[in-house]
Amino acid sequence: DEVLLVSESPGNLPDLCGDSKPLEDENTHLLPHKRGRKESSAWKHFTNTDHPHKMKSVACKHCKIMVNHHKKIAQAINHLNHCAAFRKVMNGMEDADRPDWYERNKKRRALTISPVPAESKNQNTGSIRQYLLPKLLPSEVRGFQKSIAFYFYATGTSFQRVENLHFQEAIRILRPEASILPNRKQLSGELLDTCFKDISEKVEQGMKGTIYCITTDSWTNIKSDAVINYMAASSSSCLFLESTETNKKAHDHEFLANDIKRVMEKHKKTEFAGVITDNTTTNQKAWKKLKEMFPSAYFQGCTSHCLHLLVKDIFSATKTKKPGEVEPTYPLGYPFEDLLEFVFRCKDVVKFFRNHHIPKSELEELQKTTKARKLVRPAPTRWGSIQAMMESLLQSESHLHSLVSARNFVQGSRKDKDERKHIRDIVANDSFIDNIKKSLAILKPIDELIVKYQSDKVPVSKVLPDFYELPQRMQVLHEKNTLTLNEFRYISNLIRERFMFIYGDAHGLAYLLDPALLGEHLIPAAKRELEEKLMNSRSVDDQIIDDAYRETVYM
Repeated sequence: DEVLLVSESPGNLPDLCGDSKPLEDENTHLLPHKRGRKESSAWKHFTNTDHPHKMKSVACKHCKIMVNHHKKIAQAINHLNHCAAFRKVMNGMEDADRPDWYERNKKRRALTISPVPAESKNQNTGSIRQYLLPKLLPSEVRGFQKSIAFYFYATGTSFQRVENLHFQEAIRILRPEASILPNRKQLSGELLDTCFKDISEKVEQGMKGTIYCITTDSWTNIKSDAVINYMAASSSSCLFLESTETNKKAHDHEFLANDIKRVMEKHKKTEFAGVITDNTTTNQKAWKKLKEMFPSAYFQGCTSHCLHLLVKDIFSATKTKKPGEVEPTYPLGYPFEDLLEFVFRCKDVVKFFRNHHIPKSELEELQKTTKARKLVRPAPTRWGSIQAMMESLLQSESHLHSLVSARNFVQGSRKDKDERKHIRDIVANDSFIDNIKKSLAILKPIDELIVKYQSDKVPVSKVLPDFYELPQRMQVLHEKNTLTLNEFRYISNLIRERFMFIYGDAHGLAYLLDPALLGEHLIPAAKRELEEKLMNSRSVDDQIIDDAYRETVYM
């Protein structure tokens, strides 16, 4: 391992082709012999630092990572074979220019098993199985498939997505064995039945011995089929019970009452305090029939739906033919015709900017500068959407005005020009902002209650005082000259009529019994009437009402 250093004189170079000794000049014997290994040429690929083989750690010049090589070139070479920056440089070179220690195509090293010494055979050694991914049991595969199925059902994802190649590859990376994903047939067949059964059992078990209220919702699906949804709600949970397609059955009060009875009797282990339905005349008749069937339960209309109808009464009133009249007219005394037409014009503005991509793009660029929300298009069945439209228009009012006031805004065909003139006249009108602010002033207190009563945790005792306070909030708008006297009186009458339509005994009794309220705003006659109803209320349908029972209720 010793290397004899010679002078740099050409005459002292060794004969590379033979075994002859190098020539020595007269001073060669005076040079000392240095001990140690010769510095490997691999160090120059690793670092530019001088004498790295004398150091324990050096930063790689390619990736700048500090490597603890402990003066061993093998450690440095191992790092370079794994260094992405170095490998990129090497792979771009010709084979002849790369060092022989560079591994261009790194392959997984073969597993080598060292022989077990004879003296260690009797010792407890671990099995190789503990290092392998265990095979899934059939029960675990079924559990996995059920969880995947629940994901598809809960999110409404198309069953075709289960055959997506990327999704299947992701699962295969976790489990290289045979595919454990369910197929479309299983998702729409056996798994659907199994999951439905499991959920139904959990719902039934969760409702057992608990008091719930049934809520119904009539709607039309994408196939235009009439459907009724049944939900069970309490202060702690809201559960889906079933969805019924009514097909050829008419939605009269007899059918509605009997179908609600069917659902209530289907869950015999659950106590239902009452039922809340949509606010229609047919449903109102069904409440009376259901009260005869279940005397101890309470039946009434939905508060949020009532408030949504109140908004439609103000901003979306319809013309009807009155007795003795030829032409249909708005409701008697309706004072918001100008505001109603203004809402329709606002819808035209939103529709225009949604359907014309160039003005839409220009508006969105301006909205980004002030972080204004995009224009909202209202929908008849979407609660609070008129208010959302007005708020979006108010936030973008200056942007809209600058766009419609531009010289090149009115252009195109004659039809296009007429449409653009119509939009310009709406936005540039002096009353545009005032009408938006007036609309929002009316809508905000109503929308606050709509949002409030969408929650299942609001006690029913709050309904009556909230409807008592709502006309007072409208009176404040009248005092600020936002509403005229006729408008204030009309809205106040609407609020009272809408509330009396949904009113049920539960509203009054809860208001009377709430320890924080105690029916404080009730007139004496109404309070006495509620107390009488309380004395004659039933805890169960077959309750006998006598003096002893009344005394128990009173105490």
